[in-house]
Amino acid sequence: MHGNIPFGVASATEINRQECVQPRKIAVRNFTWVAKGLWPDKTAATLAALVGASPRTAERWVSGEIDPPFSVVHLTTGLIFGRHDD
Repeated sequence: MHGNIPFGVASATEINRQECVQPRKIAVRNFTWVAKGLWPDKTAATLAALVGASPRTAERWVSGEIDPPFSVVHLTTGLIFGRHDD
């Protein structure tokens, strides 16, 4: 009984999975674009210093290899819109 998935269900699951992946890639590309716009020189190093992360981790965020955490996205949007959290 276990392991037998009807073809229609498997196809629908795969289609849903593919649809979920695309927006994430777009969001990462947008973050990369924004980060490079805010800090055109030494983007990853500057970002790492601002959030207290390792430079390698920041490089992975900027390259799109991994998603940045919410705190990093919050920092960048705050800088764009002039918000300062005390």
